[in-house]
Amino acid sequence: RETADLFLVLLMKLLKPGGRAGLVLPDGTLFGEGVKTRIKEALLRDCNLHGLDLRKLRLCESDLTYANLERADLREADLEGASLDRVRLRGADLRGANLQRLDLASLPLKDVRLDLRQAALILTALGARVEFEF
Repeated sequence: RETADLFLVLLMKLLKPGGRAGLVLPDGTLFGEGVKTRIKEALLRDCNLHGLDLRKLRLCESDLTYANLERADLREADLEGASLDRVRLRGADLRGANLQRLDLASLPLKDVRLDLRQAALILTALGARVEFEF
């Protein structure tokens, strides 16, 4: 186990409800499988995070139910197959994120930044016919 992982879990356990903490983690702290996946899920599901930079983070197949990802930077994150039921995404930046195998029709996408390819994918999932002219 890595010290950063243990410190993060300890901080999550010691923080009182409504308490605040500021934390900057070293690069790569949340990357990995097994225990790191469970830490990511608990962090996103149970904590009210602000200023979250999740660029290029691998979150595929993660259970992010009820996670607060408002205003999160998820550019180029891998969300393939993640469980996003009741996730708050308002103001999130999803440009370049992998949205494959998600239930796009049920995602709360108000005020979310998307790239053109993602917008077409979502509109198609909602049953719209999408055509582009350049």
